Amino acid sequence: MAVAVVAVLVLAGAVVRASLGSDAAVGRRTTVERAASTASTASAGSTNLVGGWARVLERLDRRRSAAWRAGDPHRLDTVFSAGSPPLRHDRALLRAYGDRGLALSRARLSYLRVRLVRRHPGRATLATVDRLDTVQVARGSAATLALPLDQPTRHRIVLVRTPQGWRIVAVHRY
Repeated sequence: MAVAVVAVLVLAGAVVRASLGSDAAVGRRTTVERAASTASTASAGSTNLVGGWARVLERLDRRRSAAWRAGDPHRLDTVFSAGSPPLRHDRALLRAYGDRGLALSRARLSYLRVRLVRRHPGRATLATVDRLDTVQVARGSAATLALPLDQPTRHRIVLVRTPQGWRIVAVHRY
């Protein structure tokens, strides 16, 4: 039984990191140092976030987390632009979790830094440093287990304005 639990955790950790973003060893120290520096100089509750854009990302992340908790790939439509690569990727991974009988009870990102890089009408590109908070995964009625903590990761996130609000159209690590 213990071997099965460890195997589930290893698989779940790999899938969560692949889907929600983790930092490879390359550039990790710089990202961590910058994130720590930002967090230490920011006031409580604010970590150098660009007000409105940070709120947009946090709202989208709450929706994404709700979709993962519900195991419902269609709820990701409220996060990502229709047909976008990140939408297809998240849907496939969410289905793979479900096919393996795994469910996430918690998966949220913390945005340590958000910077507007480019703004055009109906489109915005943001540079972020984010970190996947504690992820909890369960298999059936088994106890929920927390996966290892993630490290801060730098992303470039492209948002597009739709009639339903802002949606993510692209995410790139840098």
